[in-house]
Amino acid sequence: MIRAFLLLTLCSVAITACAHPRTDEMQRLQRIRAADLAFQSGDLAKAERLYRTLSEGKRGAESAHVRLGAIAYRRGERERAKEHFKHALRANRDYAPAMYNLAIMSLDESVEYLRRYLSSTSPGPQHDRASELLNELKRFAAETR
Repeated sequence: MIRAFLLLTLCSVAITACAHPRTDEMQRLQRIRAADLAFQSGDLAKAERLYRTLSEGKRGAESAHVRLGAIAYRRGERERAKEHFKHALRANRDYAPAMYNLAIMSLDESVEYLRRYLSSTSPGPQHDRASELLNELKRFAAETR
């Protein structure tokens, strides 16, 4: 009788131990879904709150930081967006979405610097090349968004 009880107790503990990570993973996936829905519907405050809690976890932090970066970018908070993308790369140095977003932001900065350069310089070969480059960057940026 005691053996049967111990066996049942051990099975119960084993099942609970196995079910717990699954439950945690299901809850994490539900939070991701809720955050994504809030982001897509334009409720950035709710999305930010949910992504922030997800960014504190060990698993999927890089994805949450990229999404937090996207929220900051939408709000015009470029430096904050960059920090989130960089944080994602610290969590996973090969995380492609973070690299892509940082590259696009660098393109935006290049466009701004080229505009400023063109407005402050006189026409000439370098000016013409900068103008061509600016047009190429604008076209590329329009195609990638």
